[in-house]
Amino acid sequence: MQLSKEEYKRIFKKYLAGEATPEEILFVERYYAAFDTEGEYTESINDAERTRLEVRMKEHLDDQLFSIPEIPVKSRRFSWLKYAVIVSFCVVGIALFYFSYRPDESKRAQLTAITPVVEKLTLKLASGQTINLESATAGQTISDIGGVTIAHQEDNELVYQLNEEALGTDDTQLYNELTIPKGKQFKLILPDGTKVWLNTASTLRYPVRFGNHERRVILNGEAYFDVAADKNKPFFVQCKESEISVTGTQFNVSAYADEGEVKTTLVEGRVAVSYQNQRIQLQPGDQVISNQENRPMEKIRADLDLATAWKDGFFVFDQPLEEVTHLLARWYDLQIGIEDDLPQKRVAGRFSKKRDFREILNYLGQLGGFSYAVNGKHVHIKYN
Repeated sequence: MQLSKEEYKRIFKKYLAGEATPEEILFVERYYAAFDTEGEYTESINDAERTRLEVRMKEHLDDQLFSIPEIPVKSRRFSWLKYAVIVSFCVVGIALFYFSYRPDESKRAQLTAITPVVEKLTLKLASGQTINLESATAGQTISDIGGVTIAHQEDNELVYQLNEEALGTDDTQLYNELTIPKGKQFKLILPDGTKVWLNTASTLRYPVRFGNHERRVILNGEAYFDVAADKNKPFFVQCKESEISVTGTQFNVSAYADEGEVKTTLVEGRVAVSYQNQRIQLQPGDQVISNQENRPMEKIRADLDLATAWKDGFFVFDQPLEEVTHLLARWYDLQIGIEDDLPQKRVAGRFSKKRDFREILNYLGQLGGFSYAVNGKHVHIKYN
């Protein structure tokens, strides 16, 4: 789908007028963030266009977007320049993020698609039995042990239900382990009603049923938790040397073994993160980074969409290319090398995790000025 220059400008004008769709709003905001520091692109904006943009933005931007007090003319001019950069890029490629990308069909036929790798998604029971969930059918009761019924409700969901009459005295010492392979994510509903979304290449170890005083799970990888409230029985997530404690809330934890840090992002409620002799309380929108080579924990304000969009099946990028390729490599099971200074080049976008790997790199490459070559599972990214 090809868009005209006027259509590009129409989308940006809708954003200024507060009439843009959620997808259009996300595009403009992320596009702005991605190229905010790329000063070289301002050279393509002529004075006449910049003046028209300033007048239009001055009419709409303060009241509808920012609600900020009056600031010096010099600073305001810099703000308009940033948005002029966005419009310049819109003219040459706004559709690359949110509109259909249709490569030449003859070339498509010659390519072998690199889609998410699906390995065995397994549930290891306390009895030692390992079940391949890929072969389980929806609605099937997988096991009934320790007074807990495990039902495979959907293709990507397990639900636990307690049978109070059959509860044993030692159930809290029995653990199950759910392993999610690369190219897959899964939803788990624990016996207390807590919902856990597990990201690719993650493992969650949890008791057959929780004890009377606490609820505790062990995470390796990334998970989003929606914890059932119970003030008398706090919920703990152990990951590496960090521990997150809650009573009822929603938060995301990223703690992959191949990364040197644990990122805990709070969406709603309250959680506390403990690491060594430190303990930090989070408010919604906070992110705490721990396990950084024994450095003190760091608390920052988070981009919640960036941290949690994976749960809904999306990649959301607004970071250096090196970090983006690390996420892609994990999902698609690839080895990605980046040339020269490209690793720190900032890119942004939103993509379905069902997309072919090449389509995502085509989008980012056209915006970021790089190309790539694929050889089996190896991808090499280089300047155009």
